[in-house]
Amino acid sequence: MPQRFRGAITALATPFHDSGAVDYDALGLLIDRQLAAGVAGIALLVSTGEWPTVRTEEARRIIRYAVGRAAGRMQVIAGLGSNDTDRTVEAATVAADLGLDGFLVTCPYYNKPTQAGLYAHHMHLADAVKIPLILYNIAGRSGVNIATDTVLRLAQHDNIAGVKEASGDLDQIMDVIAGAPADFSVLAGDDSMTFAMMAHGGAGVITTVGNLVPEDMVALAAALDAGDLPTARRIHNRLLPLMRGCMIETNPIPVKTALAWKGLIRESFRLPITPMQPETRPHWRALLEDYGFLERVDAAA
Repeated sequence: MPQRFRGAITALATPFHDSGAVDYDALGLLIDRQLAAGVAGIALLVSTGEWPTVRTEEARRIIRYAVGRAAGRMQVIAGLGSNDTDRTVEAATVAADLGLDGFLVTCPYYNKPTQAGLYAHHMHLADAVKIPLILYNIAGRSGVNIATDTVLRLAQHDNIAGVKEASGDLDQIMDVIAGAPADFSVLAGDDSMTFAMMAHGGAGVITTVGNLVPEDMVALAAALDAGDLPTARRIHNRLLPLMRGCMIETNPIPVKTALAWKGLIRESFRLPITPMQPETRPHWRALLEDYGFLERVDAAA
């Protein structure tokens, strides 16, 4: 059975009006940019999409809108995890009926379950929801790491299709790649780890910088998938400053600031996320200009 998720999948930002309401016109333009770039898919309502402040009915409307806009031309997945297993089942069950291709489920945060608890949580979700589940291992936000043995046990479930790996531990990631079934997708959760992970057999990346330069992340993933390491290395090295810049402040502040400077969205966030700090802005602008994402100006915006 082939891997169900592969290539460059963009963790899409959620654009807001100045009032804080979701800006669907801007969302449509962002989706269209991703389609034009040829990404494998988009991931809605993850960290880049400010999911903790998106309410339940808003999430449903965003998913419904994105699925309709994509119209089967790329995969659409959504982050639907929480620290309440039953609540996650409820959210994912509703979302499954909206046409999603999969859902990304973060480790239960704050609860800090044991490995036994993590296994039981994800198995319960996989049994209860009819669309494929992608594990999201990001201890820096959830407070708990899914151990290699736990991931490999979960990977045996027919409805657990992969893992977004943002542990930052390449040894652990390589062990997962080596031990998982062939149809299990190990996806980079940190852009800067894409080259190393895919060179070791990973399936692709759920990318933040893909909001800005989706075509370059598509090219990077394609070169790695083809085993063309010289081309991949060249693309990776050029992208690396931009990848790092996307984390110069808490995600999604840099990405949404850059998109706003580009005129694609408003520079609008929901608390507790706030606009980029004045002292950070010139450096981020310079990185974007150096890359060619923005035209050079005499003074930083």
